Amino acid sequence: MAAHEADQVEPGSVFDDVESAAQFFCRAPVGYSARPDGAAFDGVRLDCDGWNLRPLAVDQVTSSFFDDASWFPPGTIAVDSAFLMRDIDTTWSALPPLKASDATLQRDPRPRYVLTPEDASRGRG
Repeated sequence: MAAHEADQVEPGSVFDDVESAAQFFCRAPVGYSARPDGAAFDGVRLDCDGWNLRPLAVDQVTSSFFDDASWFPPGTIAVDSAFLMRDIDTTWSALPPLKASDATLQRDPRPRYVLTPEDASRGRG
């Protein structure tokens, strides 16, 4: 990824402003990624004192996962937004792995549910 600091969140983002992005991440600080063997997902939780976010303008992004045209034909996905956090104390905590289900092992990357900022503000995150 290549990016530079910006004055505002990318136009068209799901986040209206930096504050709504900070609220989302504050209420949904957990992330999971698939293990290479596909048998489970490893999780982490980010805890920090405050969410001092700065918006970024994305110049370039590459991903071995999302750049695979057999899963994501050209034009079907786009970067929504990016943010930078600086000068804050953080704690990353490992979470128990989640076992992958048979459905997951079929390599279907389409999400079954997408958490939105509105969901986070309603406490669903």
